[in-house]
Amino acid sequence: MISDVENGVRDWLARHQGVISRQEALRLGLTEQQIVSRLRTGAWVRQTRGVYRLTGSPPGPLGDLRAAVLACGRQAAASHLSAAWLWGLADAPPPAHATRPAPATRPTVTIPHTKVRDVEGVRVVRSRITSRLAVRRGIPCTDPVRTILDCAADMGPHEIDDLVDRALARRLARVDDLVHAVERSAEFRRHPGRVTLAARLVP
Repeated sequence: MISDVENGVRDWLARHQGVISRQEALRLGLTEQQIVSRLRTGAWVRQTRGVYRLTGSPPGPLGDLRAAVLACGRQAAASHLSAAWLWGLADAPPPAHATRPAPATRPTVTIPHTKVRDVEGVRVVRSRITSRLAVRRGIPCTDPVRTILDCAADMGPHEIDDLVDRALARRLARVDDLVHAVERSAEFRRHPGRVTLAARLVP
């Protein structure tokens, strides 16, 4: 008979692209020994530090991005182009685990500025901004307004215009929200994308 813990773990994996962190597994009721046993028998494979994938689960960009966020620890969130893809504002996700990928094309994860974390194949951004976070497709990420502002630090004017147009068309953000973020929000006053986005919004 399958235990409630086993059922809970199976359900979790089914709803999270077959990816689970050590902390999630422990929280669901598995022991350290049970985790080690799954790795030893090949039921799970280690994807990155403290993050495992169910053997046989199909790899894909969503699972890879979730693994990248989990590997960056608590309070980590997909951001920049990675978050834009989650929100449907970008056509393709940055590739994960590429060989020596350029910084702008790696999955991007933002962590609190007080933490120090380096994850291979992931662009880790440290930020003092702790608000405007959400969950999209089961992955913690920046909300649309902050995502656009973050992307403004990396993109050219035409790319930002396209990003804003898509957000407005999908009703993920309003012009007033963006204007407030760049003009009146003290939290974003020193954000590197603020000037670029303001120039696209203010006539």
